[in-house]
Amino acid sequence: MKQSLDTAQLFAFFGNSKRRAAALTIGFLLIAAALWQFLVVPQQDVLTKAQEEANTRRGKQDAMEQLIRRKPLTDRTVATLEEQMASLEAEGYLTPLLNSYAMRCKALLDPIIEQTGLSLTQFSDHSQRMLQVPKVGAPEQLQARQLITCIGEGSYLQLLETVEAVEARYPLAVLAGLRLVPTADPQRHAVQMIWEWPTKGKLRSSLLPAKKGSKK
Repeated sequence: MKQSLDTAQLFAFFGNSKRRAAALTIGFLLIAAALWQFLVVPQQDVLTKAQEEANTRRGKQDAMEQLIRRKPLTDRTVATLEEQMASLEAEGYLTPLLNSYAMRCKALLDPIIEQTGLSLTQFSDHSQRMLQVPKVGAPEQLQARQLITCIGEGSYLQLLETVEAVEARYPLAVLAGLRLVPTADPQRHAVQMIWEWPTKGKLRSSLLPAKKGSKK
């Protein structure tokens, strides 16, 4: 028995119009499937990736445009806060200089003692005094008083002029302590002043007792 059809048998098989139409239909379907698989599907993948990339870029563009629209408002807000902070600092709200409150105090007092002639050579800060706040409605950022000890020497008049000038220039600063010790020169005294300045304290959450079972 032959395993394949010869030419005559193939013509005889496809000589029938119905069989020929069915064979053509199947052939077209196979060609269409092949074209779809190798041409249309890859192009769809490319289009899908391009659409996703376009959406991503559009999202980034929208975010940038929102930031650009908000920038003037942000700049105004920052400028307002900086003005408020500068105003407080001008009245004696102490902020660290090189991570040191003593250095900031020295920077504030140097122009004054240069005019009065009082000599202050040592500045040292102490632990802050936290301001009391109500138990209900207390802010997260607490305020404190920072003590700075200033040591030097000068005449009684120079000391008096310095204290008056500091209190006039920085109304938020308070002279919390004063000590005079006579020296060999009766016109000069060893001076120890303690100035108390308002400053930013700790966060309220850092002062609350740790909850049971929580790690420190």
